Amino acid sequence: MADRIRRRMSYFIYMLLMLVFGILLVPQRGVWGPQEEIHNVVYAPIWMLVKPRWEVNGYPVVYELDVARLLVTLLVITLIMYAEHKIFHVGD
Repeated sequence: MADRIRRRMSYFIYMLLMLVFGILLVPQRGVWGPQEEIHNVVYAPIWMLVKPRWEVNGYPVVYELDVARLLVTLLVITLIMYAEHKIFHVGD
């Protein structure tokens, strides 16, 4: 019974981390101008990608999803939770 509760808590924590780092705090790169110069990199909710927030030298700053950083973050979370599963759920 305790093992089942521990397993459900582990899955809940994993889903919560995926929600936070996959939707609520995604890496976004602000680019502007014809050479697409990087203005800044922020962590913000995914719905903040749709509108430019300000202008630099007359060009709007457009935010792009930093896919590589997002995939690495989600992979690290998955590997940590997998290791936690293998360490604490030896009998499975």
